[in-house]
Amino acid sequence: MNAVLPPFDEGQHATIDGYLVARIRVSEHFESGRWSLTLDDRFGVVADNIEELDRWLWLVANAIAIGEGLSCHGKNSRKMSMISGGNRSK
Repeated sequence: MNAVLPPFDEGQHATIDGYLVARIRVSEHFESGRWSLTLDDRFGVVADNIEELDRWLWLVANAIAIGEGLSCHGKNSRKMSMISGGNRSK
């Protein structure tokens, strides 16, 4: 279950299954009914409705977790060893 939390600053934080999604802000545009998701105060997408926002939020949360060396976002997350290069031959 995803949730948009009450505002702390400009925009709102969000959770997925009770786990805070790091470095994102969510804002609702009341006039149009659209939602903005901003990552790291630099990159963003606009969703036409809350269902679309949920899909983006899930993807962004998992991408952030993987970028931090975790297996995924949330309850089943675990630290992954960083293996670079795989079976590449030189």
